[in-house]
Amino acid sequence: ITQRPWYLAAAPIENKRGGIVWSKPYVDAALNGLVVTCSVPVQDEHGGFRGVAAMDIKMTNITELVSAIRLGKTGYAFLIDGDGHLIAMSEAGYPDFGVTSEDIATGTYLEKNLLTDAPMDLFRILAKMTSSQNGIATITLNHVEKYISYRPVPTIGYSLGIVVDVSE
Repeated sequence: ITQRPWYLAAAPIENKRGGIVWSKPYVDAALNGLVVTCSVPVQDEHGGFRGVAAMDIKMTNITELVSAIRLGKTGYAFLIDGDGHLIAMSEAGYPDFGVTSEDIATGTYLEKNLLTDAPMDLFRILAKMTSSQNGIATITLNHVEKYISYRPVPTIGYSLGIVVDVSE
């Protein structure tokens, strides 16, 4: 256990401040889905390092919440991690990205060779999202002009994007 990534990330060598550490999302076979691990160092009464406490959190609730976001008639949300892996997206978003939900699974890295029909403007925005920037832009997706607003979720290093037709 002391060599597992979640343990090493929370131990004092990697975690100088001794705070909570969140893993990158990964597909866990035992829990059957996308999971993040939250780990924190455990100290004795003298501040000495004693070990790490950790728990796996299924992303089901988060993906359901994000997928359920609707703005107007066409608006939707999507969530990516700091590396550009898709955490959640409404079904309405897949056509805009030029794919189907069967083409990309949750946890997939959103890259040009996968999203072959997506415009380069989308990848510029995704790059800003993965570098913790926020903003709003106008972009053409699926032949429709849309606003895309994005903002980081700093606690866990994710970024939330909101997309809605300009006509709305």
